[in-house]
Amino acid sequence: MKKTRRTLAFDILLVTAFLLIAAVVVSASRAISAGCPHGWHGDIVCFLWPTHTDIAPHLLSYLLIGVALTGLFRAFWSWRQQMSMTALATGGLCLSSARDSRLDPMLVRLGLQDRVSLLDSEPVLCFCSGLTRPRIYISHSLVQKLTPEELEATLLHEKHHVENHDPLKILVGRIIVAALFFIPTLKDIFERYSLDKEVAADIRAVRHQGHRRGVAGALQTLLEERADNVQGAVAGVQEALSYRIANLTGQKLPFRLPRRRLVASFAIMGLLALIITVPLPGSHPEELIALIGDGLCSS
Repeated sequence: MKKTRRTLAFDILLVTAFLLIAAVVVSASRAISAGCPHGWHGDIVCFLWPTHTDIAPHLLSYLLIGVALTGLFRAFWSWRQQMSMTALATGGLCLSSARDSRLDPMLVRLGLQDRVSLLDSEPVLCFCSGLTRPRIYISHSLVQKLTPEELEATLLHEKHHVENHDPLKILVGRIIVAALFFIPTLKDIFERYSLDKEVAADIRAVRHQGHRRGVAGALQTLLEERADNVQGAVAGVQEALSYRIANLTGQKLPFRLPRRRLVASFAIMGLLALIITVPLPGSHPEELIALIGDGLCSS
């Protein structure tokens, strides 16, 4: 299946995260090896008590280890915060036991009869939540306010999130951004991905219905009602309403990365590459070259 820009953006985010994590680990290992040629695990005093001759690689290793530990803590905190927000958003809602004569046949036709929960909520709500088995939550008040084609468009939009496991991807993306906080451009890329996935869900609904009236009407209702109760804790629509409306009306919003953040990100990645490739003080590269030469001669 052909990759969309949204899918490619998420893949690029994952690959970049893996390469950056590997770069930090390798850089820290090289800095430790430069300061402690025999390995810090064999001589813990060497690692904790640098001398004046190897102070530079030690300080570098401390810095890189500090960055790695900070990233791990931020990743854990981001995961915990996201889980708490999702639990708060879904746990405080009251599920409705009533059935809706308009909704039930539509769920069967769209193949969503076991993936939708109807809510007793005065504010209009509709969002997708759940990591391993995502579900659609829609309030009875919203069902009553939407026309049949608007309701179908809304369900098609959320069905796209369910099938693509977007809540899980959003969680992974936020963890990556938190862990790799020292690369500010990743946050910009992730924010654009978060918007593009909403547009992709709208496109899915428009193609299924063959017109834009359903999506446009649903967006207008959400905009008027200001459904801001979930605030990014789930894969909802409120935070991207203006962006979705702009794309629906044919306005192409350019994607521009802030120049300063982009320069800073490339500078940091270049520094990591330099640490990995350039011999560090104290690593004695001439001894390594001699050792390799002796090995080749003996063979």
